[in-house]
Amino acid sequence: MGFFKTNGFLPFSEPLVGKEELNAVKRVFKRNWFTSGPEVKEFEKEFSNLTGSKFSVAVNSATAALHVSLATIGIEKGDDVISTPFTFVSTINTIVETGAYPVLVDINEKDYNISSDKIIERIESEYIFKEKFPIHKKRKTKLKAILPVHYAGQPADLERINNIAKKYNLKVIEDAAHAIGSEYKGKKIGDSENLVAFSFYSNKNITTGGEGGIISSNNEDYEKKLRLYSLHGIDKEAYSRLKHEGLPFYDVKVLGFKYNMTDISAAIGREQLKRIKKINDKRREIAELYKEKLSDIDEIIIRPISKDKESSYHLFVIEILNYDRNKLIKELLNRKIQTSVHFMPVHLFTYYKNNFPYKKGDFPVSEKIFNRILSLPIFPAMDENDVKIVVDTIKEILVKK
Repeated sequence: MGFFKTNGFLPFSEPLVGKEELNAVKRVFKRNWFTSGPEVKEFEKEFSNLTGSKFSVAVNSATAALHVSLATIGIEKGDDVISTPFTFVSTINTIVETGAYPVLVDINEKDYNISSDKIIERIESEYIFKEKFPIHKKRKTKLKAILPVHYAGQPADLERINNIAKKYNLKVIEDAAHAIGSEYKGKKIGDSENLVAFSFYSNKNITTGGEGGIISSNNEDYEKKLRLYSLHGIDKEAYSRLKHEGLPFYDVKVLGFKYNMTDISAAIGREQLKRIKKINDKRREIAELYKEKLSDIDEIIIRPISKDKESSYHLFVIEILNYDRNKLIKELLNRKIQTSVHFMPVHLFTYYKNNFPYKKGDFPVSEKIFNRILSLPIFPAMDENDVKIVVDTIKEILVKK
């Protein structure tokens, strides 16, 4: 029958959860310790096993993961961080919240990820050859980092980005909110010397109960700082003090944040990790069905996944040509099919227009792609019949144009 026929409405996304997650929460209640404790520790270890990283630090959102990562590498007022406007706004918000300046760079049309060519152009024009290309010349700043986004689950051009960072003595933080289980040149995203931030928000491939995030890395020099910044700068977390040692004393080493993950979230996450292969395999299966069934529609473009990358297919994104994308969204919703758009470029939001010199037209590829793209429903409970209904409905609407 499929999800659509059973429920009468096809949502954009729905998490795959069951009695295992409920039993995990009951386990936490029986222990009677709800904040960060043994479940978080086990979840961190199990997530590192998934990514192949040397350590992971769990927090309460991917936004928190990005924020503590920026703090850990020393980003502060007067620094610049290169990133992309084609992302959820939290990526850029966290840069601004540290006091740093977001140096935005346009994307590739081929995969919607940040363009490494344009990163080089921006570095050379703004930081290397200032006399020749005076951009924002009144700002006395220092470029410190690059923050690429693995859009929709397809990894960015990490090899080249890392080489650029090495050449110019920059740090790299990867926004991998979409990329749990993705691979780049045979390695899992997260198996890196960079700091890599993941999301467990409710529409992600796996969830920790609605909110959650984690940072993975192979650079163990980062771990202690990440833990400090994620919980007020305190050098001993509460479970260790009160359950193990029985002593309430601690020191505050840095000015940190309240970003720790709870044991309830971690317990759910541990069960979700057991499902990750099944979930990602099903998402890839659905994506292949979409590709097959949409391939003969002239008004639709589907960008291919590079051969050296494996996507988690957090999103399945199409481009719509010669038809009003927003009208298509409404027509599909009228037929009880929910879709979404990822993302409106950050520089077009009111806050960024009012507080930064970016303007419409500055990032033409991001703006063009934003006006064309549509994210179709993709989640594990869907089946081939659901995909057929979505595709047939799109064809019906486009034929009537």
